[in-house]
Amino acid sequence: MQKGKTKSDLQNILDKISDKQYPKGNSNQFAFKARAITDISGELLGNPTNIFVPKIVLLVLSILCLIVMLSACLNYTNLSIARLLTRAKEVGVRKVAGATRKQIFAQFITEAIVVSLVSLAFSLAILLFMQQLFSALWLNQYLNITFNYTPKLFFIFIGFSILVGSIAGLLPSIYISLFKPVDIFKNLNSIKLFKRLTLRKVLLVIQFCVSLIFIISTSLIYLQGKHILNFDYGFNKDNVVNIKLFKTENYHRFAQAASSNKNIIAVSACAFLPSTGTQNGSVVHKSENNKDSLWADYIDIDAGCLNVWGLQLIAGKNLPAIPSEKEDHYILINEKMVHDFKYASAQQAVANLLSR
Repeated sequence: MQKGKTKSDLQNILDKISDKQYPKGNSNQFAFKARAITDISGELLGNPTNIFVPKIVLLVLSILCLIVMLSACLNYTNLSIARLLTRAKEVGVRKVAGATRKQIFAQFITEAIVVSLVSLAFSLAILLFMQQLFSALWLNQYLNITFNYTPKLFFIFIGFSILVGSIAGLLPSIYISLFKPVDIFKNLNSIKLFKRLTLRKVLLVIQFCVSLIFIISTSLIYLQGKHILNFDYGFNKDNVVNIKLFKTENYHRFAQAASSNKNIIAVSACAFLPSTGTQNGSVVHKSENNKDSLWADYIDIDAGCLNVWGLQLIAGKNLPAIPSEKEDHYILINEKMVHDFKYASAQQAVANLLSR
């Protein structure tokens, strides 16, 4: 937009266009809404322009990452408190020598941050080793995670590592700095957070709860992914090789060459693969009644797709082997569309005209 113009100015122009193109009272009534690209990125919309990961998936993955981080922080906290028994003399000697609580706190919080930074170095080494394998996974074509290392990214890593180290070492550092030299050799488990629960037991319970949440969440995601992969979509997807042609005009020559192979049963073409997240949609209505309409998703296919996908016609006949050059086109509809248009039977839907 031009400088000085706002979203409201754009919306006013869009309202005028929609009122002109789709006047009130028309059977097809549409409106345009001004939306920033950053606002629609990741939303589940019809006719998507690219493959993307929905925001809800990113949210779930982020929550799982936070659960892992929280579990690691709790584990480090428990280990640090357990190590107090071996470092009690060190803390007692330093306090007797004149060390203040702030100095003891700074020592242990610094140790936690250093451990976190060392872990970051190991993590980056593992990432560099695994990135080539991850980039080759089929899942990455949907996640589209790239590894573009920039100074800003490294600063974010370092800042996040310092934050994790600070959170993990905060409680042990406070816990240790509050000790009195007189009580330094006493049993640490006698210090209670609640009446009947020691601090270590509370942390262990929290850690086990977080671990169980992570295990249950991971199991649910695995089972859901397995369900998606093995779900019966109503068409045959086994032993089907999908080849993307960058020049669609070469399809007929490719189909002839592939059909000559005795190991290939059938060859067909489609605009995109079904059940892969890509979709085309439009408002469809009966020609004799413009108000009897519904939203339908469709795929451009040829006559061979029914054979390749193992689909059976309930009524009517298949698409013509040679597409018609007329303005009208043949379409195949499923049983749900027959039901939504309230046809008495599939046979009644044959030879009807639909428009969009």
